[in-house]
Amino acid sequence: MSYQPGSDTGNSGSRNCVICRNSAVWAEVLQKVRSGFITFSTFALESSSLMKQGKAVAEAVYMALSVGICLAAVMLGQKLIVR
Repeated sequence: MSYQPGSDTGNSGSRNCVICRNSAVWAEVLQKVRSGFITFSTFALESSSLMKQGKAVAEAVYMALSVGICLAAVMLGQKLIVR
């Protein structure tokens, strides 16, 4: 049996990928990835700014609260989904 692009057997490439076939899903995935990069970049920039201003305690509190609140939100979300 020979390989046919788009077939469901073998390595059929990205054409059979659900995300690739549905442009709305693809747009949603790209938007989520972009948002994640923006959020992380903002977090890094604000942390760096506090460090450059010599506000080490404020930076540590900011970083700890940001990560702590994020993890708490993830855990809460997981508990809500399981129910």
